[in-house]
Amino acid sequence: MSFRGQVVIVTGSREWTDREAIYQRLKQYRAGTILLHGDNGNESWAVGADRIAASVGRDLGFQVVGHPYFTDAGKAGGPLRNKLLVALGAAYQGALYSVVVEAFPLPGSRGTWDCVRKADEANLPVITGGLERPWGPSPDEIGYVAMEIRKP
Repeated sequence: MSFRGQVVIVTGSREWTDREAIYQRLKQYRAGTILLHGDNGNESWAVGADRIAASVGRDLGFQVVGHPYFTDAGKAGGPLRNKLLVALGAAYQGALYSVVVEAFPLPGSRGTWDCVRKADEANLPVITGGLERPWGPSPDEIGYVAMEIRKP
């Protein structure tokens, strides 16, 4: 199958600070990749997986599109935003784009795991950096193979 392009959805902790870990995972994708991220909604913050991924993605020549937390929805704003990101990923996949979710959770990253769960339910491949999902199964048990979406 020939894909029209690559879409990477990034979800992660607002407290994430390891830029190098994000760079190492994102550098495997081609320039021009569409990077969708949750954006913590505060331009002054220099940390957070989504914010760091957006910066790294721009440096790598990606098309970066942020989807901030829906503040008008109160506590439902994060889950609604995650639902949107996953729906966009499924729509791109349906239009013959290769789609993968790159997750950068920390202990207690409820919003990140919510997005991972929604992506699992939508049958989107999810890479968690080897961390097991709190509810199981592990990425290996799901059987996703991400190699075909990487650079040759």
